[in-house]
Parts: sequence; C-alpha cells; structure tokens
Amino acid sequence: MKNFVYIVILLIIYTLSSKGYSQNNKHFLKTGIDFPLQYKIGYEFKPVRNFSAELQVGLLTKPYDDIILEVIEGFGTDEEFIEIINESFKFGGIFTIQPKFHFRKNYTGIYGQLICLNASNTSVALLSSYFNKDFSILGDRQSLGLTLQTNLYQIGLLYGRYLQLNNSDFSLALEFGVSMNINSKNSFSSSRPYLDQTKPVRQLYSELDDELSTLYKQYAFIPTVNFVFIYYL
Repeated sequence: MKNFVYIVILLIIYTLSSKGYSQNNKHFLKTGIDFPLQYKIGYEFKPVRNFSAELQVGLLTKPYDDIILEVIEGFGTDEEFIEIINESFKFGGIFTIQPKFHFRKNYTGIYGQLICLNASNTSVALLSSYFNKDFSILGDRQSLGLTLQTNLYQIGLLYGRYLQLNNSDFSLALEFGVSMNINSKNSFSSSRPYLDQTKPVRQLYSELDDELSTLYKQYAFIPTVNFVFIYYL
C-alpha cells in the first residue's frame, strides 16, 4: 500500500509540473481510484468540445471492502444486515458508463453503474433469523453451503475539475460523485443443486431476492471522491 501511495505522489508531481492539455483532444485513456469503491481504468471519447462519454471497468477489493460497508451502514442500516452482505463485498467487478458536459476546467455528468458481487459463504443462520425464513426445505442447515450472487444497479451524479491543464500528454482530475441504488438482482444457489430447482426452494430464493432488493434501495447510497490520471491519445 505504501508503494502505491508513493507512485500516486510521484505521478501528481509529474502532472502538475508538466505542460499539459489541449482542448482539441478527442480520445483519452484514464486510470484512478474512486474512494471508497474501486480501482478503475477507462476510455473517454469527446466528439465535440463540451460533451464526452466514458466507459470504465473497475475492481472492488481491499481496502475498500470494509470501508464501503461502513459507508452503507452510515446511511441507517443495521449491523446484522451488514453481516449478511459482508462476504459479498470482499471482491467485485464494476462497470460504468458516463456522459459528461464540460465547461472551462470543470465537468458534470450522470452515470450508470453495474456492481457485480459474489459471496460463496453466505450465512444461512443470519439469513434465516434476519428475514424470518425457514431453510429446513434444504435439509440440514449445519452442512448447507449457500452462494449469493448480487448485481447492484446504481445511478449517480458527478462533478469533476481538471487540475493543471497544459500542453502535456498527461493530466489529473479530481471528482466527486454519489450514486443510489435503483434495483438489484440477488441469485442464490446451494450445495444441494438437486433441491435448488424445486418450487418451494425457488420461492424461498425469490422472497429473499425481494427482501434484499428493498434494503439495497433504502441504504445503498455510495458517495465517492475520485482521483483520475488522464493520458491524451
């Protein structure tokens, strides 16, 4: 982690001492961090001076796995729900699309985001007690393994500002964003696949999906501070 911090500092120093940016650039490669959500890379296309569109892919992993749960808990959810989704946020893939409007050294935009999570060791005991569900239809609970795959669909607002725009091939941007959950898909599978396709079990999984979706809509607000390094193609 220390090496990553040193690299970031060196890149900032280089960027701020370089000769910077041209308004005529149309293609950009970008990399950075959205704290406390992801490490990301992206491509941005700017067909005209004031408008652009960006595609990003990112990873949710340490140290953000714990921090993001603290953020979600801060919006009012309870500790037991955080324990249920804890394993899901250990690692995930994130896909983002952003149309943006540019003015001077600033830009604003909206974004759509898909956060793909997977938990191979979801606690049956916590699910049962929190949602008051009966898992006996899946047999002995002690030896039952349960996997939860979650897709979170977020929409958000973004404000950004270029720092030191000059005539170099590199630059830096500072961004602030916040997203809210508009939907989610929560898919369950057990260590007993021959039971997963039975009607009672499918009904149980569907009810759990609805319960989790409701909670994500209430509490999955994700504010971020983003540091972005930009290379002009």
